[in-house]
Amino acid sequence: MTTKNRAWCLPRVIQAIAQTSYPRTQIRLVIVDDYSEDGSWEILKEWESQHKGLFREIILLREHTNIPEARNLGLANAEGTYILFWDSDVVPPSEGFLGQLVEIMDSDADIGAVGCSYIYEDPKSGRKFDKPPVSRKTHAVYLGFTLVNSEAAREVGGFNEDMNVGEDTEYFIRMSEKTHHKIIWAPKPVLHLRKPGAITTSPGGFVKLIKFTYRERAKGYRKQFSVLPRFLRVRVAYYLSLPLFWVGLVLLALFGLLNVWIALGLFVCGVLPALGSAVRNLGFRSGVVTAFTFYIPTGIALAYGILAESVRVRRGNPAQ
Repeated sequence: MTTKNRAWCLPRVIQAIAQTSYPRTQIRLVIVDDYSEDGSWEILKEWESQHKGLFREIILLREHTNIPEARNLGLANAEGTYILFWDSDVVPPSEGFLGQLVEIMDSDADIGAVGCSYIYEDPKSGRKFDKPPVSRKTHAVYLGFTLVNSEAAREVGGFNEDMNVGEDTEYFIRMSEKTHHKIIWAPKPVLHLRKPGAITTSPGGFVKLIKFTYRERAKGYRKQFSVLPRFLRVRVAYYLSLPLFWVGLVLLALFGLLNVWIALGLFVCGVLPALGSAVRNLGFRSGVVTAFTFYIPTGIALAYGILAESVRVRRGNPAQ
């Protein structure tokens, strides 16, 4: 578990850890705190003193790290057949859920990771909503609550420490491309807690997300572009070409070289890769909505952010 300034949700999460029905004497806990300033570290230390004898071992590390560096510290201190990545703002659906994931992993030695989709909780109303995936096999999962086969983890190596955003996607796509292990979605989602005022819950959250993707996420991707998995590089190229394809269709239609129906058909063909991926993961209705409200706009923002950052670097003026 990695954490920083999670006092607002940490008690709820570590209570769920303590209540797991999986044999706790078989669990080594490694929690990496990036020098929290809100009392998170003190919460962890007190919890450790109360629960130390219940688990095989509890290791609390306090290090100045980014997220992939913290995840690699966890890997360096891990032991056993499976490694569970459990984010400090995630709660599983039941006390026995970890045991269910272990049973899935035990059933097939080729499974490299079992990851959970999310249920989101509105911080104001408390209402929960989710878009759980319907497909079992996938190329990447979230890391909020994900069980990884230790053998697969050794084969794929650590997290890319120069990617402070998107390190989870890059890690699992690398696993898909470089190992024989498969990645699947868990049968149930986990609850992803949201802090009031966060980028996804604040007014104008969508615009903030696009700006963040264009500026911050793109910097890490540009820096590591040459070593990114092939799938990610192809995806960037696809989203770079997509707006140009649309503009071309509009121009051809305006000059009478295409009728409206042909242009519309070609438009649909252009979005099929993004649409197909979303529908496979989320089902038809949620997939279509998510493709046009998340996959496509963030994909385009990331691709053109990488392009803009490349131009800035070439001119000797990279974004700060």
